[in-house]
Amino acid sequence: MAHANYTFELIRDWYAKDAEGYEPIYLRALYFSINWKSKIGNSDANSNFKTSYDVRIRKGDIVIREDGRIFMLNWQVQDMPNNQTTQAIVCNAMLTFTRMIPEEVDSRGMLVREAYDDEIAPSIPCVFSEYAGRPDYAPGYNIPGISADHLLTVQVQWNERTKRLRVSDEFRLLHSRYRIVDIVGTE
Repeated sequence: MAHANYTFELIRDWYAKDAEGYEPIYLRALYFSINWKSKIGNSDANSNFKTSYDVRIRKGDIVIREDGRIFMLNWQVQDMPNNQTTQAIVCNAMLTFTRMIPEEVDSRGMLVREAYDDEIAPSIPCVFSEYAGRPDYAPGYNIPGISADHLLTVQVQWNERTKRLRVSDEFRLLHSRYRIVDIVGTE
């Protein structure tokens, strides 16, 4: 609903909410559409988010609206005379990030431990969008020909678990497995 006030649960660290003794933080916010939209970077899923100074918000916070819809605050918070304002984007995926741990062999070449996927960041709400630029064409190892990459941009909350993500970690989305090729921690 346009120009409506909602109650949101504020989550500064997605994984801390499952810890024993967690106390939820609630706030009221005005949530309304913005007057510009663009398919690039999934910005058409962004809306304005304004709240009082009762609870300070920050970029990267996750908020859950009273109807269960999950959003990420993804713009720098602006301090206005009587409110703080930012933008909230609808989280459109729950992703689990894993890292391939290679097999371990002893000095004689005998297998000690098989290779496995280690869970680096368990299921967390994220925002993904297809990269709107040109595809990158590259040869594949032991694969004839040249194939195009299918690039995604993924926004994830920066917390103690997600800070451990590295280039080459992976996640599954729909029917595909994606590998992280770049991490930008300044956004």
